[in-house]
Amino acid sequence: MAPAALGMNADIAENTVDFTPNYDNKLQEPTVLPAAIPNLLVNGGSGIAVGMATNMATHNLGEVVAAAKHLMRHPDTTLEELMRYVPGPDWPGGGVIVGRKGIREAYETGRGALTTRSVTHIENVTARKKAIVVTELPFMVGPERVLERISEGVKNRKLDGISGAIDLTDRHNGTRLVIEIKTGFDPNAVLAQLFKHTPLQDNFTINNVALVNGRPHTMGLKEMLQVWVDHRRVVIRRRSEFRRKKALERLHLVEGLLLAMVDIDEVIQVIRSSDDAEAAKTKLIAVFDLDEIQAQYILDLRLRRLTKMSRIELEAERDDLKRRIEELERILASDEALDGVVIDEMDDAVAKYGIPRRTVLLDEDEEGNLTPVVAHGDDIRIAGYHAYRIGNAFTLGSRAVLCTCKAQYLAAKAHHGRFKAQTRAGTRLVKERGKDFTFTLVGECGAVVCNAVRKVQQTQGLLKGKIQRVYEVS
Repeated sequence: MAPAALGMNADIAENTVDFTPNYDNKLQEPTVLPAAIPNLLVNGGSGIAVGMATNMATHNLGEVVAAAKHLMRHPDTTLEELMRYVPGPDWPGGGVIVGRKGIREAYETGRGALTTRSVTHIENVTARKKAIVVTELPFMVGPERVLERISEGVKNRKLDGISGAIDLTDRHNGTRLVIEIKTGFDPNAVLAQLFKHTPLQDNFTINNVALVNGRPHTMGLKEMLQVWVDHRRVVIRRRSEFRRKKALERLHLVEGLLLAMVDIDEVIQVIRSSDDAEAAKTKLIAVFDLDEIQAQYILDLRLRRLTKMSRIELEAERDDLKRRIEELERILASDEALDGVVIDEMDDAVAKYGIPRRTVLLDEDEEGNLTPVVAHGDDIRIAGYHAYRIGNAFTLGSRAVLCTCKAQYLAAKAHHGRFKAQTRAGTRLVKERGKDFTFTLVGECGAVVCNAVRKVQQTQGLLKGKIQRVYEVS
């Protein structure tokens, strides 16, 4: 299984969820998983049944967790406030989402449609010939489907100016479709035709239908977040009760053993003088004021556990068990303390499995221009750093999108004054010295970390425009 799958099953053996017999009554299976990760929101899903169907979009784990934490702290929050944290879907293959009207409708009612677009740029194939290069495709669209539609469009004369298309996608370079343009044709005009007649621009319909307590519901963003938060509260409460019960049982045995070790010679004498194990257990209960469980545990012990060192270890274990029980009882007695545990484990899940947003969201501003949408994020300010994401491959000019990835802040602190970048030819080491700052091309994360906010064009110019992602830290 993938590492994130372990988060779905975390603590399943600690009575966190109910079990039911499987189809042939031979085994037990969970009715639902503990789900430390909001699987439906993050991974999405699609399916069809009798009289109903579902089609959920994928989202960024860090953004979903940030919204869930905000909902826990502000139960009466509005959808607009939640969309500051979750501005829209985040496809695993990247791409661009154009417009947010359909997103808001889906988040409010559970149903909506949105437009997704490929990430493209124009390259010179020869001195006089250009090509459109596709590096990211819309969600659930494969290269074969795109090439097939391009071939059909050229034959039907819906697409003009295309001399050829080839799929150069591989494991090293990722997605790479090269569409060659005939001499004399405007690549931007050809690209507009491709968006219109091929899956390079596609629509995604959201239909958020899910089973809640065994019944189908169509839910918006707030409802889905609330269901997951309530589920995690139940899981943490049941786990805490289970752990407290086990700790109390263990403490009971340890205290009985410590009581017997006060006069271990008499314990041995009682056992040796008994006719059988049942008689020995009865005498231990009578002489040392033990119960049946403690007496049986003493009878089952090996002699090596009766040393002086074992007594010291048992006393330390007793003290540790008491502290754990006290902490678990504090969590169970306070909703605020329980929510604190839920939030801490959400943060742990993001630290383990979270990745930066891959999909760029574009929305119209007051002047009608498409601009990137800023995700408020949960880690906007850490130690005075402010991070920005600039995707030159998306042809966004100098506009910036705030980064919600905590790892990039930590990387900035660890590599202050350094840059990380990844080119299409792979990661390479470069050193350049500008007038105001120094940078070094290092690492494999495909990101640039700077020690000062500079013009994007200046940074991209020094790296010859090959940066895929840039994080500037002030």
